[in-house]
Amino acid sequence: MQHGKYLSDSDPRWSHLSDNAKGTPTQAEKIAEDAERRARRTRNERFVRLTHQLTGEPAWRALGAQARDAYMLLARRARFNKRGACVNNGKLPMGVRELAEDMGASRTTAHLMLVRLQLFGFIVDAWHGHFGDRSGARRSTCWRLTEYGTPDGVATRDYQTIKLRDAERAYREREAKLRGREKNRVTPRVTQKACASPHGVRTRHPTGDTDPISVHGFGHVASPHGVHSREISPGQGASGASGTLPSSPVIRLEDALTSIRARRRQAS
Repeated sequence: MQHGKYLSDSDPRWSHLSDNAKGTPTQAEKIAEDAERRARRTRNERFVRLTHQLTGEPAWRALGAQARDAYMLLARRARFNKRGACVNNGKLPMGVRELAEDMGASRTTAHLMLVRLQLFGFIVDAWHGHFGDRSGARRSTCWRLTEYGTPDGVATRDYQTIKLRDAERAYREREAKLRGREKNRVTPRVTQKACASPHGVRTRHPTGDTDPISVHGFGHVASPHGVHSREISPGQGASGASGTLPSSPVIRLEDALTSIRARRRQAS
């Protein structure tokens, strides 16, 4: 189509058609018009470019699924000009917390994937981030993709010269160190443990509510609310038998339960 008209409008082969037929494309013109529309839509659509050269490298195959996912999420932030050059390489911001949220993984996993990409030569830490400076501003770490060049340099492609065994060994050492540090970290947790013992009998209040006091089969009264328990041995007196003090008297289970409930009502 040219200047709002189709070339077939002035073609003498179609001169026998009426004026109403002018402005209607032929089949070939319709195909060319649809192709031009699709190409225009494709040019405006952004995508992550993974070349055959990159995905065919042994280092790429050795990365693993999670590391490849992290690389593609980082490559999404690359911007290219009309010549195909990356204009912001070396200034790609990506923090561990942000990557963990995008991957749907833990922060430890996201950190390890960034470490793995560095050791295998796919990314380089161009500018190290921090939580905040004196002004209170936070900065994410900026990365450089070795596949592309920078405005000041050419592409290094470190993954082509990396030794896979050494990179894998270094990654395992870093992973063991990071996992061990996470394992030794003390995290306070608030848990509610079951009050009844699997070998005990669960008692109930007169209102029908479950009493958190457990009476074990061998006579041990336990309460999780700070009331001291006592070892009660039915059938044994103050004769110094096993499980009781020589001077401790024999206590009935009913009396012990009544005393514990009374203390709980006073405390509440």
